[in-house]
Amino acid sequence: RGLTMRHAAVRQVSKATTTPASVRGLNAYDSIVAMPPGFAIVLRNLYAQPYGCQVRRGFRRHVVGLNGPVETVASHNLGTDPKLYAFVQDDIEAVMFDVTTPNIAGVQKLAGLSNARWQHLNFSNPAGVNLVAVNGADPMIWVKPNSTIQQIASGDGSINTIAGVDPAALIHVEAHQKRLWFVEKGTLRGWYLPPEQLYGIASPFDFSSYASRGGDLVQIITWTVDGGDGSDDHLVAITSEGQALVYRGTDPDGADTWGLVGVYYCGAPIGQRPACRSAGDVMILTVGGVVYLSDLLKNDGVNPLEGKAKYIQQLISVAASAANDLFGWQPFIFPSANMVMVNIPATETTSFQFALNDITKAWSEFIGYQANCWELHKQLPFYGGFGAVYRAWEGTTDDAILVDGVVTEGEDIRFEAQTTFDYFQSLGRQKHYKMCRPTIMSRGKFALSVAVNVDFVFDTPLAPTSFTSNKPGKWDEDYWDQATWEGGLNTYKNWQSVVGIGTAGSLRILGRSGQETYWPSVDWLYEEGGVM
Repeated sequence: RGLTMRHAAVRQVSKATTTPASVRGLNAYDSIVAMPPGFAIVLRNLYAQPYGCQVRRGFRRHVVGLNGPVETVASHNLGTDPKLYAFVQDDIEAVMFDVTTPNIAGVQKLAGLSNARWQHLNFSNPAGVNLVAVNGADPMIWVKPNSTIQQIASGDGSINTIAGVDPAALIHVEAHQKRLWFVEKGTLRGWYLPPEQLYGIASPFDFSSYASRGGDLVQIITWTVDGGDGSDDHLVAITSEGQALVYRGTDPDGADTWGLVGVYYCGAPIGQRPACRSAGDVMILTVGGVVYLSDLLKNDGVNPLEGKAKYIQQLISVAASAANDLFGWQPFIFPSANMVMVNIPATETTSFQFALNDITKAWSEFIGYQANCWELHKQLPFYGGFGAVYRAWEGTTDDAILVDGVVTEGEDIRFEAQTTFDYFQSLGRQKHYKMCRPTIMSRGKFALSVAVNVDFVFDTPLAPTSFTSNKPGKWDEDYWDQATWEGGLNTYKNWQSVVGIGTAGSLRILGRSGQETYWPSVDWLYEEGGVM
């Protein structure tokens, strides 16, 4: 009889596991040695969604050919026919343009302005919706419900004038209990008009009695404590020395209809537009980070910087130390994407953003939106750049052009991430990381490269020399049974070789995308060794 060969069983050496993408967002709060899984050390141009990290959407040109930086974009919310205005600073003067219609030259409305940094709001009265803007140097701008523009100067309070204070000295405007409130430049005084009026006799309100740290008034903002518009609305006065003075009432002229709620320390605000309303709260951008008024009022001994934005406070503080004197700091709310954004100028001509997903409470960093200012118009985000107004979070490439329904695509969006260092439930044991397989869901066009950093070392090259690319087929060019055709999201899972030996491993991922793309997870293959 023939001999039967027996082979000894081979023990499987490598282990495989799956970890989620960094859907918990950036983390500059916990130690990198003990950072919980699901966070990221780097998360750039990836928006942390509940189901995975989404490559941020692109931007498209709206109006170009403006001669200088656009430092204010203002939406006039006229119901079915809203208007959009841009204030541009050229070498000689500032100019106001109507930039409502895309892909045509802006229409000049006002010239000879002193600067392009206008604080504005929409204010409704029986005549309709009015746009009101001040800049601390020129007469107040009033865009009427019929879109005609009137400048309000100092006078006796008769038609188109304000008495009591020179409108050219006003740097901020807010609406509270049907009144317009203003901030007077270089003082701790606010001014308010009679209800529903846009001109007339302004009355002063001196905040200096409770502003014990001194300084001057930076911004007045209404805090809708009950989430609506009513008698619970508080007025908040923010000083340059970091105090928030909170008042409650309907009529500042009467002691029984007006009163101080409290004075709270939030930290010195940054920029000319440091605060905005956010889901029944007020968000204040300070040198220490982002502070929410609701955290200040808790009075539970907890540092307000330990609140909703604690994971990026250190990053904002570092940026503020380097560039707090530059124009462009601004918090911005984009409701339809559940997004809260903080615009940060890096230089005179460049900026970046931290973006919070208000569902997951996860933070990301965006680059590529070179924004001086932001505005919500028709519930879409617009921003002012150099010589142009752009529509953000639109399309899947940067600097695309949409004309008559035809899109000329722009540049692919580059993204980058580094996950937390993971011990893979084997603390202290050496591991030989062999392969990684990111799961990518895309409509077609993307490129990807991965590497592994080990044991808190960050010396992996940031720009890999090659990419693995996937592109959709082109009609009338590619073969039907060979190309990958666009449609819904397709899932791509390709193993890639990596090199790394250490106790803890962190995935470094670098890619570019020209289509809707998500990163939900990554598979790991590694060999576990002993304790070294």
